Amino acid sequence: MKALTESWLVPALVCVLGAAGAVLGAPNPVDRPAEVLGHGGPPPRSYADDARALLGGLTAGDTIEGDWRVVEVYGPAEGRITVTLEHEGLRASVVVLSHGEEEHIAPLTKGPYDLYFMVPAGTEPPPGAIDSALGGIAVRIVDDAGVPEGM
Repeated sequence: MKALTESWLVPALVCVLGAAGAVLGAPNPVDRPAEVLGHGGPPPRSYADDARALLGGLTAGDTIEGDWRVVEVYGPAEGRITVTLEHEGLRASVVVLSHGEEEHIAPLTKGPYDLYFMVPAGTEPPPGAIDSALGGIAVRIVDDAGVPEGM
């Protein structure tokens, strides 16, 4: 009986966990651990040169307005560039999309780009956090950089 249990248990768990991962979808970018800076966590995601040029060379480790520290920048992926930020224990993301790609009105638009602010569900950002994070990324957008491929 024990051999039967061992023979089907592991493959069954792998199937169940794999199905759960597929149903839950990709993780929220703000849920990635701080170790993405090269300290033993998952490898950094792709950050295209034209996306880097659009954001004026913004990269992990930089600081933007409001003392937000850039944890990770990646994209374009799924038509967006994502900048993960951290400030006083709050982790958030600013997502840059081509204007009009989302049905929701963007809290900030700069030229042909809409910027959105994201935090983990149930998190209440402190006063001014949204404006400083969005503004800190908006000022980095280079007007004549062109539209990155994939956006």
